[in-house]
Amino acid sequence: MKKTFLRIICTLLAATLVMFSLAGCGAESKDASVEKIKKAGVLKVGVKEATLGFGYLNPATGEYEGLEIDLAKKMAEDLGVKVEFTSVNASTRGQLLDSGEIDMVAATFTITDERRLSYDFSTSYYTDYVSVLVRNDSGIETLEDFEGKTIAVVTGSVSKKNVESNTSAKINFVEYPEYSDCKLAVASGTADGFAVDVSVLSIWVDDDCHIISSRFAPQDYGVATKKGCEFTKYVEEKITGWLSDGTIAGLIDKNGIK
Repeated sequence: MKKTFLRIICTLLAATLVMFSLAGCGAESKDASVEKIKKAGVLKVGVKEATLGFGYLNPATGEYEGLEIDLAKKMAEDLGVKVEFTSVNASTRGQLLDSGEIDMVAATFTITDERRLSYDFSTSYYTDYVSVLVRNDSGIETLEDFEGKTIAVVTGSVSKKNVESNTSAKINFVEYPEYSDCKLAVASGTADGFAVDVSVLSIWVDDDCHIISSRFAPQDYGVATKKGCEFTKYVEEKITGWLSDGTIAGLIDKNGIK
């Protein structure tokens, strides 16, 4: 009886292991890898569409342009595949990367210790700074001038934290899903300022608004990939190589970035 019972238990355990093994083989990983990207024939990249010099969807041509667009195109060319761009913002870039819908993000994505817990980042390819857009008639020129006033920030960005870390002024914050909403809040008087990286703010400067003189909180931009994925190593090799040989410096000049 004991032998029969043991044989039954062993048979059940073996069957269970087989089922788990088959399940693992049938579930294809969505993590990016050089091999998978080459097999698919396309590199899927999350980029900005309204950040001049970095990621901008030109309405006149219907084409993306900017430093990050050029970096993605060079990677795709090196891999021998096409490149497919998806417009992302601070709220969607992480979700699309996590789901495997895109292979990497090159979208003025600031490297932080907190974000490194969720994503892999390449070496920084550009360092920007944070500032605030205000109306010309506001009389505001420094962060201290925002005492008791309101600053608009995009949901999911680190702009609020960066402002608070660089002033003792007591400031109110209001969050919006898009940069355009923040600019509208300033234009309508709902907010006194709109804080984010200077590279982003530049497109929203017009005859009625300007960027204050204060520059703070250096922002190191890196290419983000899914945490622990095999594609991370490839991206890092390309970025560090292009930094060393002057390729990225040339692309920065080409795209008019100061």
